Amino acid sequence: MTEREQHRKIRHRLAVIRHAQEVTGNVAKPCRYYGISRTAYYKWLATMRPRARQACAIAALQWSGPSDEASKRRIRRGRG
Repeated sequence: MTEREQHRKIRHRLAVIRHAQEVTGNVAKPCRYYGISRTAYYKWLATMRPRARQACAIAALQWSGPSDEASKRRIRRGRG
């Protein structure tokens, strides 16, 4: 796996984690939306936790998720 692929994989995992924590406040909905199991989510979270502050700071610069309230509400309701 190239370095670029590794960064892409990490950004994807961080997006799922951030979505669960900041947008929905729920683990099941983002896992369903992204097509991953909750077990995988919790493994990712455990892996990322030691580096979470640094990773979240980097991800915050790259985050391009929904910016308006209506989009956030649609995602929370599972209407993507």
